[in-house]
Formats: sequence, structure tokens, C-alpha cells
Amino acid sequence: MAREQRKDVDYFPHDCTHGRKMHIIEQKYGNDGYATWFKLLEQLGKANNHYIDISDEMTFFFLVSTFRISEEMTRNILNDLSKMGAIDKYLFENHKVIWSQKFTESVTDAYRKRKNKIYQYSDVLKEIGVDLCQSSAGLPEVIHKEDAKAPEVIPKEKKSKEEKSKEEEILKSNFDNSKNIEYAHVQKTESPTWIQTTAMQFEISPEVIPKKLDEFVLYLGNIEKKHPNKKDFLTHFNNWLKNNIHANPTTNHDRKQNTGPGYKPAEVDTGELVRELTEDVENGNIPGVYTG
Repeated sequence: MAREQRKDVDYFPHDCTHGRKMHIIEQKYGNDGYATWFKLLEQLGKANNHYIDISDEMTFFFLVSTFRISEEMTRNILNDLSKMGAIDKYLFENHKVIWSQKFTESVTDAYRKRKNKIYQYSDVLKEIGVDLCQSSAGLPEVIHKEDAKAPEVIPKEKKSKEEKSKEEEILKSNFDNSKNIEYAHVQKTESPTWIQTTAMQFEISPEVIPKKLDEFVLYLGNIEKKHPNKKDFLTHFNNWLKNNIHANPTTNHDRKQNTGPGYKPAEVDTGELVRELTEDVENGNIPGVYTG
């Protein structure tokens, strides 16, 4: 008895550089978006004929558990991938089938020595019961060439205003502010001495510093300013904070010391404080001076 031919693969190419679509997904959903996309590609690689039918609820729930995110986020990410063409829009919106032309092309080499051929777009349509002669419901016309590795889809439909507006919404916030966010997070969570030092320098409450870091990150996003390292980020922050306090007198309210019941002054490790200040000066990180 002949052995059944494989319809899956053990690996797929993972490029070191990513395009616009991956950037948008990662920017919008963070690491969850990045991980979900590559976990989805892994599932497409393992799936028979490299497509996944999530009209079956158990299949969808399995994907959700694999991605380790909520059902809502899974649907949102898949919808965005569909709108951007990372997965086939027609199959996803009309049949809840996940299929990627680009992924299929990337694993074609694995089928060179196999007797069976890799599934093409028309094969997927036939298997899920779609009439290839159908001309309604947005079904694209598929033309095959005998030696073609992948189907040629023509013509591309003109995008409606609604589709364009949805894509524009996804494309918002293309500026990558992740490094600035990371620098701010590290200072807020891992540098209590720095927070105390900065608060003392500008004569404001230590509780204000994390809020100001958040404001500063938003400001950097608005002016699309990236910093090559944390030192540059902090120097710019000190300069910005100085100007921000002068421009916003209401910040002075935060300078009033809390003397209410239960108040306990923050404890400052003077030795650590001196060490950090000395290190800042040696590294040229002088508060209030920014030349970037």
C-alpha cells in the first residue's frame, strides 16, 4: 500500500527584515501582534494544504489557545491581516478560511521531490465548494499557466472609500515610538533613585516624574523624534521637563509637600544618589543640556 503523500511542511522561511504590514501589526498590537503572525504561519505550515478553516469553532478556539491571546484580539488581528492582504481577503471574509498566497509561494520548494503538487488558490476554492465560474460576491478571476508556481489573480478590484478609510485607520501611527516607550518604562520601573534625584533637582513630587515621562513619550511621538540610546533620551527629557515646568505653572502644585496623616517622606540612598550623579557627569549626561 502506497504511503500517503504529505500535504504539510516542517519549516518555512523567516526573513530577518519585515515589510510594512508586519510593522503595522506590531505597532498596533505590540509583541502579541508579532507573535500571532508567526504562530499563524506555523499553523499554516502544519495544516493540510496550507489553509485553515475557522468556520469550525473548535479550529478557531484551538488557534486562540495557540496564540495565547483573547478571542477578540485574535479576530481583530485576523481582520487587519485580511484588509492588508497578508491573508486572502475573499476567502477570509466570505468563507472564514485563512490562506496566504505569499506563504504558499515561500514553501513551494518543499514539494519539488513530492509526487503531489502544492495547493493553489483554485484548489482551495474547489475544496471548500466554491464554483470557479462564479462571478459574483467578489470572487476574483484566476488564470493558470502550466508552469506557474502560483495563480495569477486579475483584475484587482478598485478599493471602495470604506475600504480605503479602514486601511488608513490601520496605517495611523506609523512612527515607531517603541524605543522611547521602552526607555521610559525602564526609568519608571527600575530606577527609583533616578526618579528621586530628578524630583529633587526640579523641586517637584517624585510621583510626578512617571506622568511626565508618559507626556514626554507622547511629545516625541508627535514630533517623530527617535533617540539612539537611553542617555540621549534622558538628557532630552531633562531639558524638556525644565521647559515644561516653566511653561506650565500648574505643575508647581505638585511641589507642595504632603503633610497629611500617614505621610512618610521617601527614603533616599545618598550613597547611591552620589554614585549616579557622578556617573551621569562622567558620561556627559548633564541635566538641562540637550544638543540632539
